[in-house]
Amino acid sequence: MQYVKAVLHHPSIASISTDDKTMSSAGNASDGDKPLALLYRRFTRQFDISEKFFAGDNSRPEVLLHRQHYKVAAGNTWKLIELLLQPPPTASDKSSTAVAPWGLVHRAVQLETPPDLLRYIVETNAQDLTRVDSSGNIPLHYAAASVPKTRKSREEKSLHFPAFYNKYVVDELLYKFPEGASMPDAAGRYPLTLATAMESQNAKLWIGSGIQSLYEAYPQAMTQINLESHPSLANALSMDIEDADKETGPTSDESNPGIIKDEHHDAVMLVQSPDVDIGEITTSMWAHEEDGGVQMLGCVSIGSRLQKKGEKESLRIALTAVGAVVNAMKAHPNEMIIQEKACAALTGLAAADGKREISMVASGAVAAIVGAMQAHVGDESVQEQACLAIAAIVKTGGADRATVVASVSGVTAILNAIAAHSKSSAVQLAGLKALKELTELSNANLPELPKSQTEPLLLAAKGNFPRPCSGLCDLLLSRL
Repeated sequence: MQYVKAVLHHPSIASISTDDKTMSSAGNASDGDKPLALLYRRFTRQFDISEKFFAGDNSRPEVLLHRQHYKVAAGNTWKLIELLLQPPPTASDKSSTAVAPWGLVHRAVQLETPPDLLRYIVETNAQDLTRVDSSGNIPLHYAAASVPKTRKSREEKSLHFPAFYNKYVVDELLYKFPEGASMPDAAGRYPLTLATAMESQNAKLWIGSGIQSLYEAYPQAMTQINLESHPSLANALSMDIEDADKETGPTSDESNPGIIKDEHHDAVMLVQSPDVDIGEITTSMWAHEEDGGVQMLGCVSIGSRLQKKGEKESLRIALTAVGAVVNAMKAHPNEMIIQEKACAALTGLAAADGKREISMVASGAVAAIVGAMQAHVGDESVQEQACLAIAAIVKTGGADRATVVASVSGVTAILNAIAAHSKSSAVQLAGLKALKELTELSNANLPELPKSQTEPLLLAAKGNFPRPCSGLCDLLLSRL
């Protein structure tokens, strides 16, 4: 409770307008990291550690105690998340000891809940999607009526909803409960009606705010909307796709400036912009996870930024980028270019592992990298970048990370990469670097490298590429 009180009474809250005065609006001055995001990273890390596999008998009392300890810790962290999401008490609530009923999903969609946390909440609280609260709303009503906040300056990070955040929220709810688009609220208004009510006043985006998704889910809701009162909406509905494709960025129609023509290319342009905030890139990736182009270019942008930034800025990038990159890999397992660029980005992000509750294991990064290697054994670029990513993660994370790599068949994947690409100096060198980092740690729980399989591979690499590989090969041969 002391933590919750400290957050809710943070000095930065005092400078926020009354309507926005919520815990979620108070980000760190240095990097914009917010309590909900930090707590969810902690929760996933603690839960992951509670499932850790130990060598030997895992029914030993000390192993069971370890698991119980971290499960309790994860449970307590989740209680903090629920407390921070709990709505502030009204005057009537303060006069009684009873807490007004509220739904976790209802509340989460009203705040800038981190995308990965929001997805987890929606998936684990499916009953809330159909639940009508005391105000007569389901979560989709709140999401549709949300007004994206805009940043007044590049320095103003804490009061900013990224451009495609509302689209992500609406799409998440519609994916789990598309029938929600046809449910009226207490006043008889459909979600699309609520969304378009704000359109002319706030220049809501046709795609970015989820209006298009709501329309496609239940076009009959248009019976409640007077298009003459919403010329920009009428323009969006009749918009010629060929004309839209000629745009070079998110621009408005001159005669109907209320809705921006943010077609596919706008997200593509956004993730490539060198001036846009990292939160814009990662949120666009979450909101367009089905779009391979956005995912690939988003990973490229993250990787290029890491090459130019110092340690402090790299950590700021990693806070949101790790989850977005791993999600890109999961959403497009068969796209080799996405797997390659994502592995390259994770190589740069590896230095943040263990800092501010970031975990390359709990996030699914290690499993995703090895999965990419197994799915694309024949692709030279995927194998090279994946091996480099494993080497970077193990170098930062030590024996624990090496053990996890081995537990998901990472060592076998590396040997397979070396065997499959014997003529590629890049793959040979990357694979050898990964093996070096793995075998450097005597306290890691690793399988012994099979000499009959490994020795010929090392000798071949040394013979084919003596200049870059000889030293590593000799070292590894001595460890067999």
